[in-house]
Amino acid sequence: MQTQTLPLGNAAEGFSLVTPAFKTTRVAVDVYLPLEKESAPAYYLLSLLMSDGCAAYPTPRALTERMEALYGASLSVTAAKRGDSLVLAASVVFVDDRFLPEPVFEEAVALLREAVFRPALDASGAFCEADFRREQRMHKEYILGKLNDKRGYARDRCLALLCEGEPYGLSETGTLEQADALTPAEVADAWRRAMREGFFRVSVLSPVERPGVFPAFERELAAFDRAGAGRPAEDLVRPARETVRRVDERMSVAQGKLCLGFRVGMTGGDDETAPVMVFADMLGGGPYSRLFLNVREKESLCYYCVASAVRRKGVLMVDSGVEFANMERTEAAILRELAAMRRGDFTEEDLAASKRALDSALRAVCDSQAVTDRWYAERWFEKRRLSPAEMAERVKAVTREEVVRAAESVAPDVVYRLLGKEEAE
Repeated sequence: MQTQTLPLGNAAEGFSLVTPAFKTTRVAVDVYLPLEKESAPAYYLLSLLMSDGCAAYPTPRALTERMEALYGASLSVTAAKRGDSLVLAASVVFVDDRFLPEPVFEEAVALLREAVFRPALDASGAFCEADFRREQRMHKEYILGKLNDKRGYARDRCLALLCEGEPYGLSETGTLEQADALTPAEVADAWRRAMREGFFRVSVLSPVERPGVFPAFERELAAFDRAGAGRPAEDLVRPARETVRRVDERMSVAQGKLCLGFRVGMTGGDDETAPVMVFADMLGGGPYSRLFLNVREKESLCYYCVASAVRRKGVLMVDSGVEFANMERTEAAILRELAAMRRGDFTEEDLAASKRALDSALRAVCDSQAVTDRWYAERWFEKRRLSPAEMAERVKAVTREEVVRAAESVAPDVVYRLLGKEEAE
């Protein structure tokens, strides 16, 4: 795969990746913004409004008909955390011109530019009231849905406690109260602020080179006063607390949730974090891992027990579904497995099994244009961007000693337990 990076003016860069194996083209715009409690809910609601219309196609029906006319093109806009930034991400995916009776490339990319740079605002410069209320309801329903997903809720709460005081500890959706208090004018102002102040990353993944895309986006950006735009601040990484913070919460749940949050001393680019990837996978990455084989299967202490790391933040979390009576035993068992890995108490086959699983996952990254683009976006501000294949080779080279050092760098920080209401009695 051929990659190219080029400047697109102040606080804007382009990325091109030729992917001959695909019959589709993907063009995307990532707008990096500060992740702040006050502004995040407006950006999230903005993503919903941008997904359903623009000035040229102001209704969901008109937008859908336009995508159908482009032979089933797909337009999406999301807002999500990426490290300590909030990223407003818009993309269009469509069949490459070589496989269609008529070209659609220029029109599909123009549709993406319409969605990003010309939203459906009324004469006052705000979003239409009816459109706004519809998407506001969707915003609030999504927040309620997250509350009903108890495993996801517990993970979010643990991360919020683990990264308290850091942008990453905030919710990109905000609260129900915040979503309910938003106005059409405030969300329109959020769009203008994003255009003026955000860092833009424009990416093109196509079976053939498409150099003509970038000048059009550069011209669009030139229409805004972007003197205040800049690169995102570096992600905050801090050491573990001196005393582990313990938080219990009670709800009407039949199954308890136990989440252990850790700080990882090894952070940085892929070269530095490859041992952490291998360690986390050996600890709780799959059916061959210590947490699955010992805590779940051998001791029958939980329904699931999974370890996952956030490389950019230097954090690791183990989350599990547990019977209330087994909470303390499960926590102790998880910590025993961590202690065993610090001692190097694992076999060469254990190490090889995780390397094989990670190699398979890394090789599969390039099976999807969206996943491939996300891979490079996650590493956009690093000094050296490894490709998935290069990372696979780095993982293969991880030694037993490196895994032990990664385990030794892990320090407990937070224990979060979601208990049933009856446990309070």
